Amino acid sequence: MSGMIHKYRFLIRNLPKYPSRSKDKLLVVVKEEFRINRNIEEGKKLEMMKAEVDAGIKELSRYIYLDKKDNINDERDDNDDTKRHTVRFKQPDRGTNMIFGNN
Repeated sequence: MSGMIHKYRFLIRNLPKYPSRSKDKLLVVVKEEFRINRNIEEGKKLEMMKAEVDAGIKELSRYIYLDKKDNINDERDDNDDTKRHTVRFKQPDRGTNMIFGNN
């Protein structure tokens, strides 16, 4: 059950960062769901709830990662000493077939 407590805390801490108009409502729903189901020890319902929570955490983590990435880029923009590197890919010739070579 301690694993679920960690997941609950993660959701409570990070839901305010979720880019949605209904993030406050989601926070209330998460709190209610965990409160209602806090005494469930075993069974299929617990497994289904774990899968649902894991899927929600996975989606939330994507947005949190993007938020951190944006913050990192903002910090780099402020620092003039950083150099930006661009990767350019060579475009294939018009008459070249990508799989079998030239036609």
